[in-house]
Amino acid sequence: MQYAVARTGVAMPNCFTYATARISEIVGSRQSLDGSSKVVGAGQLWVTHAPEFAQSSTPVLGALMIFQGGVAPYYYGHVAVVEGISGGRVTFSESSYREFNFRLNSMSSAPGSYYPNGYGNLKLIGYLVHKSLTASDIKLTNENGTYTLAVPTNKRRDSPTGIIAETLPVGKKLSYTNVTTYGGSRYISWVETEPNGNKYRYYVYAPKQESSSYSESQLINEVGVATLTKAVNKRRDSPTGIIAETLPVGKKLSYTNKWIGNGHRYISWVETEPNGNKYRYFVAVSGSEKYGVDTWATFGGPSTDTKAPQTPTTAQTINESNVKHWGVDLSEHNADGIDLSAYDFAILRSNYGEIADKEIECWIDVCKKTGIPYGLYCYDYAIDDDQAEAEAKYTIEMAQKYKPELGVWIDMEDEDKYKEKRNAWTKERALRTCEIFCKCVQSAGFYTGIYSSSWVFKNWLNSSTLNQYDKWVAQWDSNDGNYNSDTSSMGTIHQYTSVDKHSGIGLDKNAMYVDFDHYKSKIAEKPQNETENVQKDESNESDIKKLNVLISTLINLLKKLLSIFGKSGD
Repeated sequence: MQYAVARTGVAMPNCFTYATARISEIVGSRQSLDGSSKVVGAGQLWVTHAPEFAQSSTPVLGALMIFQGGVAPYYYGHVAVVEGISGGRVTFSESSYREFNFRLNSMSSAPGSYYPNGYGNLKLIGYLVHKSLTASDIKLTNENGTYTLAVPTNKRRDSPTGIIAETLPVGKKLSYTNVTTYGGSRYISWVETEPNGNKYRYYVYAPKQESSSYSESQLINEVGVATLTKAVNKRRDSPTGIIAETLPVGKKLSYTNKWIGNGHRYISWVETEPNGNKYRYFVAVSGSEKYGVDTWATFGGPSTDTKAPQTPTTAQTINESNVKHWGVDLSEHNADGIDLSAYDFAILRSNYGEIADKEIECWIDVCKKTGIPYGLYCYDYAIDDDQAEAEAKYTIEMAQKYKPELGVWIDMEDEDKYKEKRNAWTKERALRTCEIFCKCVQSAGFYTGIYSSSWVFKNWLNSSTLNQYDKWVAQWDSNDGNYNSDTSSMGTIHQYTSVDKHSGIGLDKNAMYVDFDHYKSKIAEKPQNETENVQKDESNESDIKKLNVLISTLINLLKKLLSIFGKSGD
């Protein structure tokens, strides 16, 4: 803003100064609206503008809206900035001399339309579009992939030089569908649908990353503990991925896999960050691919046993006597071919928001064929009370269709930051959604509970209003595939790891502290003796009514007899 004030010579509030600051922000560099010429008012920009702008009758995000035709005090015209386009209307941001610093407004997008609510008959002449907001020579190539950012990078809308939607952090993983070369640089691209239904294409600068011969299929299963004898880098996603941190000498690392290549031997494992995102990490433990040559760590712990049964076991001293059953939770994100015969139960994602999980029927079919009971869970996407209720009703429909034996749960987390981006990942929102969901599901006759991390339960979902509902607690500790802690004091199910230590694949595994009968639907039913008492009361009431009818009949008969003999019975 300081640059804009210096450029125009007019302090805020002022439309010209504001538009100068806003377009500079959008483009990512300092801009001048009138170039080397000095115009008297905003309305003159239509004819006299900087060469970086071109006239247009069609709105583009970030374009300048030029108004003319006003009368005092608006005869200088007006300039605003397009922020949204939908259904023949534009939403624009603006400031006004001596009136307001900033506000959003909307009107018809057609040139010739008048500014809303008067303002001296200001008329929209057209749009000035900065050259960086259009890129007609973009040629997209189809390519599906995932890219991890090594540096903070701008995410731009509509073109590689378009409006900056947000700046993405280091480590952000992006799924893309297209690539393009623009201005000699490589960009990845994809289309997103906003909550209001508008679709936008986004671009992110993505130079080719250092390649390696690594592929996930080359991982070798090996569970152990490495103690570093040399400071080494911990890399994310691949052996040559971004450096997450540099680990010191003496650091102990539990790992589930190893990989050999690029002149090194590596250990690898999967971690879950505090925000819920899961990443695979790699650490080089030797300066050679040959075993025992130039080693950078010492090793201990169990080695690979490919014949070991896929059942949860632990080398820890934690007491497992509280555990009644071992199980897994599954969704469309899990790989096919998981052997459920190795487990006692499964909790299956039935839906996320009001969308059914693509593999729900498949996993239910596997459970039935394997002969293990299952529960259902809904991954929460509600950002207000109405959505929470709609989400609950949709989940109830799924439960009525699939008849879970182990309850209906709500998954309260924000792994993809959907709620955070909409200011809905808060203690108050999480608590309210859980209250609405569980009340609805319980009223429908299903056993219900809440899934979340131990931190969320202790810090957010700690209201007494939730005491009546069960808890499914995620606490992974070292996340090495072992059962390392007991959370039975918090809830009946404990998700204790996100990795299978035998195969090395990502797999959420759970311990259950109660028998399956605990989850039977507790629909309100009257006790047998209470029913019997009711039946007795109804029977007694019926006998009394019959007696009253009989007495009434006898009285009427007596009256008739007395009348025959000339006497009144009144």
